[in-house]
Amino acid sequence: MVYMTGRTGDKQGLVFVGRRDELLQFEQLKEDAGAKILVVYGRRRVGKTTLIHKAFSDRRLLKFEGIEGRPPRIQRANFLQEMSRHFNDPSLAKLRVDSWRDVFIELAKRVSRGNVTLYFEEVQWLSSYKDDLIVDLKYAWDNYLKQNDRLILILCGSAPSFLIDKVVMSKALYNRSNYTFPIGELTIKDVRDLMGPSISKENALDAYLSVGGIPEYVKYLTSESSVYLSLCRQAFLPGGFFVDEADRVFVSSLANNPHYKAIVGYLARHGARSKSEVIKDLRIPLGGAATRVFGDLKQSGFIDSFASLKHGHPGRNARYFLADNYLNFYYSFIHSQVRDISSRRFARNPNAAMPIQSYRQWLGYSFERYCLTRAHQLAATMGFAAVRYDYGPMYKPDGAKVQIDLAFRRADKVLTICEIKYQADPVGMDVAHEFERKVRLIASDRRESIQRVLIAPGGVTPNVRSGGYFDVILGLDDIFS
Repeated sequence: MVYMTGRTGDKQGLVFVGRRDELLQFEQLKEDAGAKILVVYGRRRVGKTTLIHKAFSDRRLLKFEGIEGRPPRIQRANFLQEMSRHFNDPSLAKLRVDSWRDVFIELAKRVSRGNVTLYFEEVQWLSSYKDDLIVDLKYAWDNYLKQNDRLILILCGSAPSFLIDKVVMSKALYNRSNYTFPIGELTIKDVRDLMGPSISKENALDAYLSVGGIPEYVKYLTSESSVYLSLCRQAFLPGGFFVDEADRVFVSSLANNPHYKAIVGYLARHGARSKSEVIKDLRIPLGGAATRVFGDLKQSGFIDSFASLKHGHPGRNARYFLADNYLNFYYSFIHSQVRDISSRRFARNPNAAMPIQSYRQWLGYSFERYCLTRAHQLAATMGFAAVRYDYGPMYKPDGAKVQIDLAFRRADKVLTICEIKYQADPVGMDVAHEFERKVRLIASDRRESIQRVLIAPGGVTPNVRSGGYFDVILGLDDIFS
């Protein structure tokens, strides 16, 4: 991810952060013999294009990009226009073709030798969400393109479900696209590196909890002296980057399907719910398509699920929650104020749209989600990753609103119970008293030893540190490790 470090507008050097594993894999593939098809997919703005340009900068890289919402005829014409520029051949732009096969045959004539990387970006748009492009690509690949044993074809897109179903699992490309690269968010350490050395760990964690490890988003959080002030400027002023980004996310990753937005909005309002609850409450006639819709949202990284630990046993019904940090932020603070933002209500004081107290409270919920989705990393930090375990929240089975944020039921007969607190002030002993009450109400199985864990990036008071109640206390440095 190549971006300016420091505040927006500063004339500092460009840095590339993260993606070490992907770069190593790409380097190995470039050395291996034979033509190859690579499938790269990930959420909008996650940095796929920057990564590809970085990894293949030592080769001839020819990029062809799909256009949102245009029919195949327009997509092919635009592809030929890009070919005309790449090969400095005006006649290509004037060609009249009736199929993608004709386009790819013309392309193959011009890439028959040398270290060439063909980069098809936003394949879901390029193909107009249809199979024709993939079918014709299969013909061109088998008969022409793969004859150049130094050629690499990259099929890239921000619609994971389309790339998986129509490309990776396609019968046309079966056994041909055998290199698949899902590109996820940056790590919290990478986010801090991206923001620059002057950014504190506290501000970097605030940034991650607010918009996730999306490099394009993170760079907008360094324009002011704090993440909070930068967020307010970019979220509550007309033209702010985050105001309309939610709509662009849905168009890029899931096309214009109202079911996706309805489910995301519902989970943003109501928190974790079962699939049956969501479908029933929304009254959407999804029928057998429900599994597909939830699967698409999960593959895109927008939602995730967990099994609650009830009565000491994993719950059978998965509960879904909105996992994308930016979308959580959008629906919590921007969505209901779009009209006020467009009317410039907050033009003089964007902070009024999101009082700091409300933001800090919301960060606490976001940090709980962060820990739930990083449960395996926390297990490694606490030293029991090699032990088989189930994990999830625990709650009182009679419906009372008593919940343990995160628990691990371990095969070595230990129940690791975590209390998660993200607050500006150090956590005091009052949290231990409340935590013990919850443990007695919920975790009453005496056949297991109980390990009590406090996760508090803001630190703890001396009496908590010396009191001996918590077996493990994880702080800010542990989160970044």
